[in-house]
Amino acid sequence: VDLESVVGTQMISHRTEYKKSAPSRAQRLAKKGDIFFQTVRPYQKNNIFFEGTDKPYVFSTGYAQIRSEVNGKFLLNVLQSASFVNDVVVNCKGTGYPAINPNDLAVLPFLIPADSNEQKAIGEYFANLDSLITNAEERHTKLLALKKSLLQKMFPQEGENVPRIRFEGFEGEWEKKKLGGVFEEYIDKNHADLSPLTIIQGKGTILRDRSDRNLQYDKSNLTNYNLARKDDFILHLRSFEGGLEKANSD
Repeated sequence: VDLESVVGTQMISHRTEYKKSAPSRAQRLAKKGDIFFQTVRPYQKNNIFFEGTDKPYVFSTGYAQIRSEVNGKFLLNVLQSASFVNDVVVNCKGTGYPAINPNDLAVLPFLIPADSNEQKAIGEYFANLDSLITNAEERHTKLLALKKSLLQKMFPQEGENVPRIRFEGFEGEWEKKKLGGVFEEYIDKNHADLSPLTIIQGKGTILRDRSDRNLQYDKSNLTNYNLARKDDFILHLRSFEGGLEKANSD
């Protein structure tokens, strides 16, 4: 299990190695209940509570292997918390691949309930949340793949005028039209103190937030923004060498 094999708190991949060909960093034999903490670029927070398996797993030395006397699932969430990770980052060395020495990691303090039952309750609660998140992410990935497939089959492709899949009761060829024949472009300037929108790849139109430095805007220039009304179609064209890139539409 390399550093790329864990995302969030889930192992998403692994590979089989034999002793004679295994990299020198493959040294940590995992035991059920172990926590593996990412010591290289720990701000990514890709750490795992090892649930155990009938096959042996070996983890890269890019992880600190933690065998805890307290509830492991509780401790994993401590290690995932923003305050603890911030302390880890402060103690990292290096720039390109900042890392913390396991000895420096071991002395970082954290708070813990004295009652082991409370530890267990908290650990199980967040483990269940992580499971729900993983299931939702998997469903989201499958839905994206389904949509991509259906977009290819329910819309005519290059050289075609009939889609490969149709709803029952519809037949005949699709009509060819020019884009300018189905809408008209208009520009209505923003003359009121309205909230500005921006178009983000993969997200469509979202509200700009002055507290987010990536979405900052100059309020004094809002009069230069175009006014968007309900049911408008917004097409963002961005120039680049070689032509126009159709970045996003919503």
